[in-house]
Amino acid sequence: MFCVDLYRRVGGSRHAFTFLLTLFPLSFSALPAAATEPLEVQPVVVSATRSEQSLVTVPASITVITREEIEASGAAHVVEVLRGRGGVQVNDTFGDGSRASIGVRGFNESANANVLVLVDGRRLNNTDIASPDLNSISLKDVERVEIIQGSAGTLYGDQAVGGVINIITRKNRVFFAEGEMGIGSYGRKTLRLRTGNRFTNGLGYQLSGERLRSNNYRDNNRQDYWNYFGKFDWEYDHGRLFVELQDVKENLRLAGRLTLADLVASPDRRQSVRPNDFAASDTEVARFGAELSLSDNWSFEGDWNYRKVTGFSRLVFFGANSDTPQERIQRGFTPRFVGSYGLAAGELVITIGADIDRADYDTTNTFFGVTTTTGNRQDVHGLYAQAVVPFASGWIATIGGRQAQVKNQLRHSTAFPAGVSLKDDQFVGEFGLSYRPHPQWRLFARRDGNFRFAKVDEQTFTSPGVVGLKTQTGTSWEGGGEWRQSEAFLKLVLYRLDLKNEIGFDPTAAPPSGPFPGANVNYASTVHDGLILEGGYGFSSKLHLAGSYSYTDAYFDSGTFNGKQISGVAKHLLRATASYRIRPSWSALLELQLTGDQFLSGDNANAMARQPGYGVLNLHMSYERGSLSVSARVNNLLNREYNEVANAFGALFPAPERNFLLTTRYRFD
Repeated sequence: MFCVDLYRRVGGSRHAFTFLLTLFPLSFSALPAAATEPLEVQPVVVSATRSEQSLVTVPASITVITREEIEASGAAHVVEVLRGRGGVQVNDTFGDGSRASIGVRGFNESANANVLVLVDGRRLNNTDIASPDLNSISLKDVERVEIIQGSAGTLYGDQAVGGVINIITRKNRVFFAEGEMGIGSYGRKTLRLRTGNRFTNGLGYQLSGERLRSNNYRDNNRQDYWNYFGKFDWEYDHGRLFVELQDVKENLRLAGRLTLADLVASPDRRQSVRPNDFAASDTEVARFGAELSLSDNWSFEGDWNYRKVTGFSRLVFFGANSDTPQERIQRGFTPRFVGSYGLAAGELVITIGADIDRADYDTTNTFFGVTTTTGNRQDVHGLYAQAVVPFASGWIATIGGRQAQVKNQLRHSTAFPAGVSLKDDQFVGEFGLSYRPHPQWRLFARRDGNFRFAKVDEQTFTSPGVVGLKTQTGTSWEGGGEWRQSEAFLKLVLYRLDLKNEIGFDPTAAPPSGPFPGANVNYASTVHDGLILEGGYGFSSKLHLAGSYSYTDAYFDSGTFNGKQISGVAKHLLRATASYRIRPSWSALLELQLTGDQFLSGDNANAMARQPGYGVLNLHMSYERGSLSVSARVNNLLNREYNEVANAFGALFPAPERNFLLTTRYRFD
């Protein structure tokens, strides 16, 4: 009833949104101040300024998922950690995280290009339409996850439209070694090893490895996975130098889509009608960086990063193999200078930096004896500056701007046989205010520009006569407030995201050539309105409740689909957890995830029946005694049958039914 009532109240009038956004911060001033209680230690975040700052100085909505929360959830994949947090909508094709996309603030089909995913500030997004490889992230190496709910175009540039997810890896101060083994449903077996140390001379290291084998839920979905990670650093009086190396290998059988006709012929939801499809990839990552103190007020932070992904996939259509080798090489250089000055009202923080990225993409596709080649070199350069200015007691302003430029050298044997050069540049700015009327309260409002450049696949699959899609641009407005004390917190955010020339696939557009309908287009304008409500309360040292609810109204504001809902976006997302410390060594967590109904992906005309919503209940129990810990997680406890991914072309991907994972870990200190 809560969701239904809130839908009626909020969704009943789009035009009331701006009025609510204006009045919301003012409404807090009428509330009585909470009684003074011990304050919760404010978390330190890096995503809002790209350097470590207290969360209270940030005029934005940021959800922080700590290492303790990750451990308490019993999650095996970063997708399980993100689902339902901070307005995140997950679309997991096979239910194992290997082919999942992450949407924030009303993006589904184009989520891979409108939500920026980072690992310690290194981009995981690709220059083609492939989703960021969340499978390259091993939870054993994750310290916390920071979710910026909303645009961050000034600080991060291209693709930071709906939000930014920054995954922060773990740091160690002392010697440790740990091993973990797991078994689960569908023949799942995992082995994880980690070790590290910090010596008195400042040298430190971390080494880890993960091996996974699983048949997964669907037939023909066997997965073989290796992940090796190493971090070496040296801390000294004036800074830190570090190097990171990673290698990830994956062999994955592809179960493919099903149709209603397939399920009528055989009711087995685990079946596959694609017994010969598969994909293999090898990912190599290197990162070198420094954090240097230049003076009492200024420091330097920056890194050079490199990622190479070599892949090969085979899909079978009408009895013919479609073989596709791919190679992606991405390089990035991210220098920045951070200045800090003490003012009467607080600390002034100035950030001046650059993002210099180069990506090379090459692929060859053979289908029915016809070979198509595609290549692109993309250079994206950005200069940005941001100042966090405390100008009065309790008041902090943030102001910043970014100038960005892109250059594409495209080659396509059909669309651009002679090659074509596409260029563009964009400027965006941000302004925000944060106010603390009481140590337990924080109110904020923010405006930020955003943009995203078209990807290589989008540029090469447009309607006849279209040479080069326009850059998608937009403006994000948000306002909200949060209240925190030692055992409780509450946060409410209202937002509006206006986009021009949003890039998306339109199945009704004239196709360039071939048997497949539709083409990539620039929509005239779209609007994403919504709210996010989060809260938690500790009733005692044993019992803690937490939850988050998000409402999203994403619709076309003009053009062919004027007034229609953007497909694939659930208006309602709800996540609720109850954790209980049964005994000092025993704890349990019950997690409820609800996803509302939505129009089928691709049905922007809203002409078809909606994809039904669903609810899933998960349970995790853990036991810890000394250096030993045992964890058991049951997903989909009530054995619900549902489809997390489906589209307007009749394809659906059944989600896993009830499944479990049991792990045992031992740590040496």
